[in-house]
Amino acid sequence: MAMLQKTTLETLSQLPVHIFIGTAFAFFILTLGIFYYNKKKEFLWYGLYLFFVVVYFSFKSGLLYELLYGKITLLNSILHDSSQVAINLCYLLFAMSFLNTKIDYPRFHKFLRLINWFLLGFIIVHTLSWIITKDKDLQIQLLNVQRLVMSLFVMFNIYYLLRYGKNNLVHFIVIGSLLFASGAIITWLSDDFIYMVIGVGLENFVFSFGLGYKIKKLNTEKITAEIDAVTYQINSLRAQMNPHFIFNSLNSIQGFILKDKKKESIKYLTSFSSLLRKILDTSETNTVTLKQELQLLKLYLELESLRFNENFDYYIEIDPGLDIHNIEIPILLIQPYIENSIIHGLAPKQSGTKKITLTFMDETEFVTCTITDTGIGRAAAEQLKKKKEIYKKSKGMSLTRKRLELINKNQNEDKATVHIEDLRDAEGNALGTSVTIKIYKYFH
Repeated sequence: MAMLQKTTLETLSQLPVHIFIGTAFAFFILTLGIFYYNKKKEFLWYGLYLFFVVVYFSFKSGLLYELLYGKITLLNSILHDSSQVAINLCYLLFAMSFLNTKIDYPRFHKFLRLINWFLLGFIIVHTLSWIITKDKDLQIQLLNVQRLVMSLFVMFNIYYLLRYGKNNLVHFIVIGSLLFASGAIITWLSDDFIYMVIGVGLENFVFSFGLGYKIKKLNTEKITAEIDAVTYQINSLRAQMNPHFIFNSLNSIQGFILKDKKKESIKYLTSFSSLLRKILDTSETNTVTLKQELQLLKLYLELESLRFNENFDYYIEIDPGLDIHNIEIPILLIQPYIENSIIHGLAPKQSGTKKITLTFMDETEFVTCTITDTGIGRAAAEQLKKKKEIYKKSKGMSLTRKRLELINKNQNEDKATVHIEDLRDAEGNALGTSVTIKIYKYFH
């Protein structure tokens, strides 16, 4: 009965150790799973660090020692001592990856590599010493030398990182090291292993929090870089589109001059200069208010009407609930589709009504613009292109599609879309084309 009570008391006294070992092992599995997913080396080294912590602490549990190792053997002694050094080695490799010392602290990185080689060499020498001499006192002395070297290193490490640290990541390593060292020192002074458990447990908590912080930091930097890249690409595409539009307009002015149509050329040039000025005024912004975009489109339609001798009508219909003063959209996103409707739909039409209608509707998260023309339709337009041996796709529409893709990537949504529909009567005859563009809302 007394023996049973003694065993029960020993088990209860070691309960914190068992809880810690179980938690550390669970984190070991979790960390390796994260490493398998993201291939970040700090997770590998942290996982191995936890593994050797579990191995070392299992020797401090009578129940686990009996279950895993049985009686004291040479192999168990080597494993017990080597696991202590392996903890330091994996911890150091984790810190190097976590702080990215190779890039951010190159000179310090070389010094850390020397410590790594020292620890690896120590494991080999210590193991051989156990096998050859089997002298326990000698092994204790060797371990004390290793502990002295690592204690001095930890103090230097803390000083160096506090003095030369480049970011907040160093604080996790410094705090974790202090907690580990404190637990070890108090355990040595009090001869109570529970303080080691507390120190290592708190250290693991700090490192886990640090890994989470680094993941968030890396994700934020990645998102920022992607947004910058997308913004640059959008600006580049816009820069390509503006010269395309200007080139077409200058060709129209040249045509009026060559035909000696002075009145038309002056009128066209006046409208063109007004449109160009508005475009230049917004050259440093990615978006304009819907009101500004409508003004640009109206000027553009006036120019195209002059260019084609005013042989088509145009209408702009706006949803009364649409806040054109505060909602912003990417500049000249719609213009290429209007241009395509006029050139390939209305211009080739020989008879009948020629009309293009722009309808702007308010939706929850986006503005819908529908461009409807009474042109010849896409099938007839394609036939004309083949007859004229014109196989070049619309540059403006191609660039606009890319802009919409980039806008979706920027917003991490699929809100911006284009849908083209052929309009036909009951007998299947072409009545024109409808283009619906859904544009993500920005607010002024």
